Amino acid sequence: MASFLNHVAWVVEDQQAAINFLVTHFGCEAGPPRVISGAWAEELAQIKGVHVTYVGVTSPGTETRIALLKFVTPPSEPNNSVDVLYLKGFRHIGFLVDDIDAKKSELEAAGFKFFSDVVTVDLFNSRTVYFRGPERVVVQLTEQLSS
Repeated sequence: MASFLNHVAWVVEDQQAAINFLVTHFGCEAGPPRVISGAWAEELAQIKGVHVTYVGVTSPGTETRIALLKFVTPPSEPNNSVDVLYLKGFRHIGFLVDDIDAKKSELEAAGFKFFSDVVTVDLFNSRTVYFRGPERVVVQLTEQLSS
């Protein structure tokens, strides 16, 4: 069996807002909430007393998840650089959409702020744009252009 991406973890303060964002705007499906705690979690995370609520969110027809994690203990701390694109580490999450202009309009109407207008990227034969999603996480929309 080939190895491929299983999930990405997104630590949030308002878990329900993140679920609503992914379900409403990207057609994702949220699984049941679960609690991550106990000896195995403490060993794995190397955090004593760790207690996390977990909700796995998937795009229909896939098994790859966005693991939405809310740390109850220890409480998560704000990351004031979460929306700074040039810092090392994972910087944004991207969604492939059929109609980028319609999706941008939908998200603007919902109150999300975009970094720029949609840009055509000849190198990748696509159109793309960034915006700040829930809790300032950077989200990219991409529409593939026909060849």
